[in-house]
Parts: sequence; C-alpha cells; structure tokens
Amino acid sequence: MSTDEDQSLPFSTLLNLLFEHVRDPDGQTYSDATVAKATGMSQSSLSALRRNITNNPRLDNVKAIANFFGVSLNYFAAESIEDGISLIANDRHQNTPDVGLATRLTNLSDEARNDLERILTWVQKADKISR
Repeated sequence: MSTDEDQSLPFSTLLNLLFEHVRDPDGQTYSDATVAKATGMSQSSLSALRRNITNNPRLDNVKAIANFFGVSLNYFAAESIEDGISLIANDRHQNTPDVGLATRLTNLSDEARNDLERILTWVQKADKISR
C-alpha cells in the first residue's frame, strides 16, 4: 500500500530544482552560502540536504527555504520533476517576493534596518490614509 508521502520526490531533488530554476535579480543561481544566510541555516546543513545526506529537514528550515525561494509548502509534495517546475512557476507568479531585496536587507546594519522599518511604517500609514 503506498501513501502520498511515498509518491513525492526526495527533498533533495526538490531543493535542487529550486536552486536550478529560481534566479537572483541578476539572473544568477543562488549559492548555498546566500541561501543559508538568508534562511538562518548553516551552510553545511543546507549542503547535506542538497546532497541527500540529510533527508528529513526540520519544518522551520523547510518553511524558511520555501519563503526564500517564493514557493508554497505544497511544492515539497511534488510527485514529478515536471510538477515541481510547474509549482515553482505558479507559486512565483502568484506570490512574487522580492528575494533580491530580502537578500540585500540581510546585509544591512541593525541601525539601517531600524531606519528602514520606520520608513516602511510611515509608508504603510500613508497608504492606508490614501485608500
């Protein structure tokens, strides 16, 4: 008797599809170091997931990876490479996060991030008033 879990692709395959098909703002593939830093994972843990050395990731890591690449958690239940690629395209089309911006934010100082947060709060208030 097979289950849905038996039919999904290995996590490493799906993770590597994300690395192959999701590009940074300059059109380049993301490095393990960039993704690890942005998701809060260690580079060695991410590498172990990509090489299928570790095949049972923690849920918080899966969520962070999905968020970074702009896909839903349902992506990780894809049953074929084609389904995975289709889910990447659909998820990114429906919910297009600015991964480049998020990556740039991780490189800001704490003071700069605080300044930016104040600016965003001001913009959000102005946006609500204008509606």
